[in-house]
Amino acid sequence: MIYNDADVIVIGGGIAGSSTALSLAEKGRTVILLEKGRVGEEASGRCAGGVRQQNRNVAELPLAMESIKIWADMINELEYDVGYRRSGNLQIAMTPDEYTSLHRICEREKSMGLKVEMLSQRDVRGLISTIAKDWDFAGGKYCPTDGSANPLLVVKAICRMARKKGAAIREHEPVTGMTLKSGQLTSISTFDNEYHAGAFVIAAGPWTHKLCNQVGLDSPLMVHRDQILVTEPMQHHFDPFIIYGDMYMRRAIEGNVHLWGGHHPIAAFDKQLSYGAFAYAADRIATKFPYLKKVNIIRGFAGLTCYSPDEIPILDQIPNISNLFIAAGFSGHGFCLGPIVGKLMAEWIADGRPSLDLSAFRWGRNYNKNDSDNYNCL
Repeated sequence: MIYNDADVIVIGGGIAGSSTALSLAEKGRTVILLEKGRVGEEASGRCAGGVRQQNRNVAELPLAMESIKIWADMINELEYDVGYRRSGNLQIAMTPDEYTSLHRICEREKSMGLKVEMLSQRDVRGLISTIAKDWDFAGGKYCPTDGSANPLLVVKAICRMARKKGAAIREHEPVTGMTLKSGQLTSISTFDNEYHAGAFVIAAGPWTHKLCNQVGLDSPLMVHRDQILVTEPMQHHFDPFIIYGDMYMRRAIEGNVHLWGGHHPIAAFDKQLSYGAFAYAADRIATKFPYLKKVNIIRGFAGLTCYSPDEIPILDQIPNISNLFIAAGFSGHGFCLGPIVGKLMAEWIADGRPSLDLSAFRWGRNYNKNDSDNYNCL
């Protein structure tokens, strides 16, 4: 057994964990990131890549708006193009009631400083010319400063820069044990190593619940399987990330279109792509965007995501384990938030407090969803 010491140990190599490691390294802290497999190859690398501010829970919106500032300079910060583009985010209102609800959200977001606007059906058709002519939807809501990035590139680029700044990134090191003493986490073990640190961060997505169990914590987090299909490269038909009903689609820089294949709560950690994903997408796409009827699907993938009951993350210092921090439960929409979450967790650990209020994301909160307008769309 080899002993390793650091100021901070981060468990989990997704976008939140890797961003935390990078931010801590930039603050001069010694940090070791442990990933059970390879960095960026779980939820953060198996998502739609949306970098979205609009239609978020009101507690998340300030974080998303601050995170966009980091995304805007990411190509310089990471010295690498991760495919981030501000191509806009459009939510199509399927019914008049949905349009009314989106309008309320729009007014609230404007009051919080977000640039967002309501669109008529004619406006939406002007933005997206390939919509079925016989689709009588109510209108839309549009945020021009939203966008997307390539999830296959982002976390790996963050980890490369974290290494450059002095962080140790250790892949294929699953945590097998955790030791508590006098209300503090003193060490964690992997198959071959033991790690000691002053502070520990669990940012392990769906595996967070099991890790919490090792120190006697019963988290409310649940595992879902999300599925995405990818078309062959196509001509340029649209720019914005499009959402309607329970469906979304995104155009990649290379011309492929990513289609939502649904998500489901699961008991086992099963990442197999189901036939149902194809049926789900076909049922929701063909009548709305007829030009996609005969397109070839060249690949698809499924990923495991971590949901909280109220669908906003847990970002907290665990009250009864003073040196343990949690950043998990992003509920399928944490890709945008990852960079700011990393910055805030690093501030909390290194400086004693985060620069934004995270009280809404505390561990022991009331997890009830009680505001129909306070939702997170994909």
